[in-house]
Order: sequence, then C-alpha cells, then structure tokens
Amino acid sequence: MTQQITWNSNDPNMSYLKTNNFVKDTNNNIYVVGRKSGYLLNLIQIKDLGAIGDKWINVDPTSSEYDSENEYFTHEINGYSTLFSFWNSKK
Repeated sequence: MTQQITWNSNDPNMSYLKTNNFVKDTNNNIYVVGRKSGYLLNLIQIKDLGAIGDKWINVDPTSSEYDSENEYFTHEINGYSTLFSFWNSKK
C-alpha cells in the first residue's frame, strides 16, 4: 500500500517508514531510506539497483525547509517494500 510520507507530531518517528524502505517521488525517482532523524530523511537515489546519489529532505509540512516541490510516497518493487527483502528474493 502506498502512503504519502509526511511527518506529524502524532507519529514523530514515522513508524510506517523503515530504513531500507523504497520511496518514490512525484518525478518517478526511486530512493531507498538511508537514515531517519525526526522529520529529516536521508534518501539514496537508485537507478537499475545502483546508487546514483543521496540527499536529505525535510518532510515536516510546517517547517520552512519543507520540500514543497516534491511529494514522497512509500513504494514497492515487485511486491517488496525494502531493498533488503528485494535482494533476498533474488538469491
């Protein structure tokens, strides 16, 4: 199930989002969550399952540093929500 990634004070750790989860933005870029720190996410952009860069984004809509130009959503590839589970399926 796809869910928009947005920080809110009722779930400050974004329990639905784990390290290694796939994330897709509104431009169809695919990322893997590298680290979470409150409302900040480190996203590693992947293409053809190779890393091509990373960035920190702010997902708190009340913050002046909020990335308002993109929306981010949880994502699955072939039914797998994490890079780890996807790689394990290929063994």
